[in-house]
Amino acid sequence: MGSGGIDLVFSGGVASGTIISGGLMEVMSGGSIGGAAGTATFAGSGILELDDSQHFLGRIGGFQSGTLLDLSDIPFVAGTTVGWNQVTSGSTASGTLTVSDHAGHSGTITLLGQYMAGQFNIAADGHGGTVVYDPPVPAATEVVNPQH
Repeated sequence: MGSGGIDLVFSGGVASGTIISGGLMEVMSGGSIGGAAGTATFAGSGILELDDSQHFLGRIGGFQSGTLLDLSDIPFVAGTTVGWNQVTSGSTASGTLTVSDHAGHSGTITLLGQYMAGQFNIAADGHGGTVVYDPPVPAATEVVNPQH
């Protein structure tokens, strides 16, 4: 997908080798990115919207500050939670991101890379779903020692 573009994967459709760079990719219910071995990779900013995250089998690479994961089927309500479980480390690092609400809706997404639970935040997506984001890291503050 080109920079700033929109890619829609309809039911029965399969996207493969997807790179999201400043655009939006929506995987509708019944669509996929190539099954459990398929990967959508962020290259900079962008949005990946999953209409059926509860049944999503693919993997996501490059999740970082400036990228959004919109789980439109997980309502953002009081009690919606996000959790992280790092499964492997090193050059093949991956783990499981889980977003759940109090009514039993739960999406489990495989992310490629090394993360910590505190990196993941959730908010309303503006359409009833939940968006997951990694907040930007604050710029380093220079400490000036007045005695020097």
